[in-house]
Amino acid sequence: MRKTDADWARIIEAQASSGLSAAEFCRQKELDAKYFSLRRKRYLQQARPQSFIEARVLPRPEMPIKLRWREMELVLPQSCDAHWLSTLMQGLQHEAG
Repeated sequence: MRKTDADWARIIEAQASSGLSAAEFCRQKELDAKYFSLRRKRYLQQARPQSFIEARVLPRPEMPIKLRWREMELVLPQSCDAHWLSTLMQGLQHEAG
C-alpha cells in the first residue's frame, strides 16, 4: 500500500522526534533510506516559506564629535550647530596662536 503525503509527514516527524539517525530509523521501520531522504527533503522544502527574507533598517547610533585641546576633552553630539562649532574651533586656534 502506497503512503500518502500525510503518511510521510507523520513518518518524517516521528524520525525527527525519535532521537535516531535517519539511517537507524529507516532500518528499524524497514524503509528505504534513500527514498526517505528524498521525501524528507521535499517535506522540508514545503514547510519553509519560499525565498522570503525579512529585512529591517536599524538606526545607527549617533557617534559623538570629540575635540581635545590641551588637557580638556569636549564631547558634542553630531547634531550640534556647524556654525557654532566653527566659531569654537576658530576661537581655540586664536587662543593657541
